[in-house]
Amino acid sequence: MTLIVSKRSKSFDWITTSIYLALIFIGWLMIFSASASQDSSWVPSLRELHGKQLLWIIISLVGLASTLLIPFVFWRNFSFVIYFIAIILLVAVLIFGKEIKGAQSWFSVGSFTFQPAEFAKLATALAVASFTASTNFKVSDRRALLTGIALFLLPAALILLQPDAGSTLVFFSFFILFYRLGLWHGFFILLFSAIGLFILSTIYGPLLVVTLLLLLGSSFLFYQLQFSSILYLVIFTVALISSVIISDFYGKAWWALAVNLGVFLTLALYVFLQKKFKLAGIIIPLIMGGTIFSYSTDFLVNNFLESHQQERINVWLQPGKADPRGSLYNVIQSKVAIGSGGLMGKGFGQGSMTKLNYVPEQSTDFIFCTVGEEQGFLGIFTLLILYAIFIGRIFIQSDQSRKPFIRNYGFVLGGILFFHYFINVGMTMGLVPIIGIPLPFLSYGGSSLIFFSLMVGIYLRLQMDDR
Repeated sequence: MTLIVSKRSKSFDWITTSIYLALIFIGWLMIFSASASQDSSWVPSLRELHGKQLLWIIISLVGLASTLLIPFVFWRNFSFVIYFIAIILLVAVLIFGKEIKGAQSWFSVGSFTFQPAEFAKLATALAVASFTASTNFKVSDRRALLTGIALFLLPAALILLQPDAGSTLVFFSFFILFYRLGLWHGFFILLFSAIGLFILSTIYGPLLVVTLLLLLGSSFLFYQLQFSSILYLVIFTVALISSVIISDFYGKAWWALAVNLGVFLTLALYVFLQKKFKLAGIIIPLIMGGTIFSYSTDFLVNNFLESHQQERINVWLQPGKADPRGSLYNVIQSKVAIGSGGLMGKGFGQGSMTKLNYVPEQSTDFIFCTVGEEQGFLGIFTLLILYAIFIGRIFIQSDQSRKPFIRNYGFVLGGILFFHYFINVGMTMGLVPIIGIPLPFLSYGGSSLIFFSLMVGIYLRLQMDDR
């Protein structure tokens, strides 16, 4: 616990820095193991991935060290200048960028490539932190709130045009900061409810979802009307659930919908007769909104998404419908690789699936599989603990910061890192969709490593200036 929470000190944060160095060292070892051939040596070569990654590591360390020399006032005063440059680059890449793997997300000069979306994360973090730290910003002020949200939705929209859905979704991690600032909690309840409805509608279809919504609505009204004891509520709910199960068993889902709709309308009518308009004004719009959202989701997924996007959703929610030799292949191989590591792993450089390239993108998006196969459960557990301490320290130290700009920047950085970590690890195990975002500090790639390092360097410097 002392690793995460320590006394406030304005000296350099060696614990966070040590974990950062440990992560990039582990990443380099895993890239070496995944990409090196039998003829490879420990002497770096730019012809191989581990040699190129070592070059990016050196550049990243120089960049981090450079940010430590730049005081707090620079990042605060020039945050919007940096943000404006990022927006220009995001527009320019749509016109002059190079297309790689179906996305026009890169500038290319010779063998050097640069992804402006990574720079946009840093720039947007500074801009949002600066804007929300101003004395005029209040979450209760609708115009100020919408402006703050627009600051990160604008680069997200430009990145979506490339199209790069993974990097786009990362920007929604900025809502963690707005939650910390006091954004209405109901917004997040509605957001997670919408995600839940989307998942259920995709797996079971909107008809069953609407039936369940009516069931829940009827149970809520029955309880609020206080007809009798809780025992009757249980009996009532069991009866309605039984109708759903029986209708599903006999393949008559419309019958269950009709029964639940009739019960709900009867209770709603009684609510109106009792003049409990406030109760009706809450539950009825929620049921209607959930119904519209469920059917709209089903329609949009089946009629507007590209086939490969539908496949990604099936891989996540309905793997039985996905092609095991196509879209599902990555996840299957990833799970097998992680599971084959057992408790202790096969040992460094001994991963058969890694060496034989059974897992696609094993040095980038699926680098976590290499850790699982070669280092086993203990290696995975150690890595996850390092990330938890690293991100936890950022959140806790930022929450203790005296200056709003430093506090807000820390929450944005922690949110971005957590989102990358959660999504990347989750997609290697089939728990979330495969959207192609790197594991911070471990995955191969110059742009992500350099800008993650710069963001951490800025954070370390801001913590030193938090007086």
